[in-house]
Amino acid sequence: MRRLGPIAILFACLSLLSVSGTVAFADSKTEELIKKHIEKVKQKNPKKYEAMVQAAGGNIIDCLSCHADIFKETTRYKKNQPK
Repeated sequence: MRRLGPIAILFACLSLLSVSGTVAFADSKTEELIKKHIEKVKQKNPKKYEAMVQAAGGNIIDCLSCHADIFKETTRYKKNQPK
């Protein structure tokens, strides 16, 4: 197996730093949108909100905490599951 040269390692590190900066910006914006969405659901349908909180184990941290069913239906997750 060939060893990575210093240029390849530098490129990999810079790529990761670039992506992590983008993710940090997206996370702050996404977090704000998630909070607004949760408040909206809490006000419109308190029973549904309580059911979602219980389904998430009491800790809603991201979209998949409540909407895992949508993830399973619309992504490669469904394709990779045994039939």
